[in-house]
Amino acid sequence: MSALPKREHGIHGLKYGIRHYPWGRTDRECRVASLHRNPSSPPPYAELWLGTHPALPSVLTTGVPLSDLLKGGGKDMPCLLKVLSVASPLSVQVHPDVGLAALLRAKDPESFPDANHKPELLMALSPFTAMVGLNPPSLIASFVGDYPLTLGAVLSPEGLEPSPSPASVFGRLARFAGTGREEGRLAIGNHVELLSRRGANGRLEDRIFLRLAERHPADAAVFMAYVLRCVKLEPGDAVYIGPNVPHCYVEGEGVEVMARGDNVVRVGLTGKRVDPETAAIMVQSPGADRVTRYPWKGNPVSPGTGPNAATVRNYEPADPDVTDFVLSSVRSDADRISITPSGPAMGLVLRGAGIGSAVFMLPGAEWEVSARESDLRCRDEGRIHVVIAQSRCVSPVKVQTKMG
Repeated sequence: MSALPKREHGIHGLKYGIRHYPWGRTDRECRVASLHRNPSSPPPYAELWLGTHPALPSVLTTGVPLSDLLKGGGKDMPCLLKVLSVASPLSVQVHPDVGLAALLRAKDPESFPDANHKPELLMALSPFTAMVGLNPPSLIASFVGDYPLTLGAVLSPEGLEPSPSPASVFGRLARFAGTGREEGRLAIGNHVELLSRRGANGRLEDRIFLRLAERHPADAAVFMAYVLRCVKLEPGDAVYIGPNVPHCYVEGEGVEVMARGDNVVRVGLTGKRVDPETAAIMVQSPGADRVTRYPWKGNPVSPGTGPNAATVRNYEPADPDVTDFVLSSVRSDADRISITPSGPAMGLVLRGAGIGSAVFMLPGAEWEVSARESDLRCRDEGRIHVVIAQSRCVSPVKVQTKMG
């Protein structure tokens, strides 16, 4: 990091773009639209991107690409910072590790835009529902035992062994979803009818299945609700998704940080290209069943719990060899806070004066964020809430609170 010239140490305002994927929210009150604050931007509002990925690179407010500034130090931002507003389910997908990403890129550069991996971490800003990682064998077997006629026909047409391999069940369902459209429609309809006859029992897996089926009534990948672990995050909770971990975001809003890659192997719930064979091989890798959740627990950075207090939560990848990112969430009821990174970092104001403003910070710079006088304390976020993304290779950000 010392290669960056001293004259560049400082704070640079950033302009960022948004993605209008079909699964995004359409209301201007959603996080992506309210942060972007561009009245001419049409819905849906799916993702806000901060970073140097060539698919949607950020630029300084002076018009200089962020990548040009970083090249002065011989570096690039190793991570992407995003905000997601999810109204309907994304695809069931898996991200490759570095080795597989390079192979996929060489084989199909149009579908795989870079040769990087894409581990990611999502921190919820609202109640957030997702499917992440493979269920344990006993749980899959219990679901089939509860619904033998409908789930059994899809997940194990030849009969399910007492302790099925979750990866093999995933692969079987992925292949079926990729080829059996009419058979899938019938199976989905039968299970929807069964659930409606039994009435709502409050089980998260059943609720997610019904939501997926409403959106994709002919795609058997909706049965992944019983193969993948269904999780519900509350604001401030986070989940880490490593390479080769199958997942699907269902509904909610959150901040996401990830490695600087955009490679996706899709299984279903999408109109884009699917590759069930590659996905089935990927989930056989060690760790595909791992789900790492982080409950919200802020570390105090100033004494006490009064108006001069602040908390910072540093979310790190569960894989020790993933050094691309760490996400810091800073919340405070103080009048002002200052944040100093030890390496190049990107910051975004989620609550406070200048809401939606983004900056790029060079090492040692001091970024000051103020509360708005009109803002009362928010239970989930405080008067000020900012997020910062930087490499895991540097020390965590330093935070100070100020009054008056």
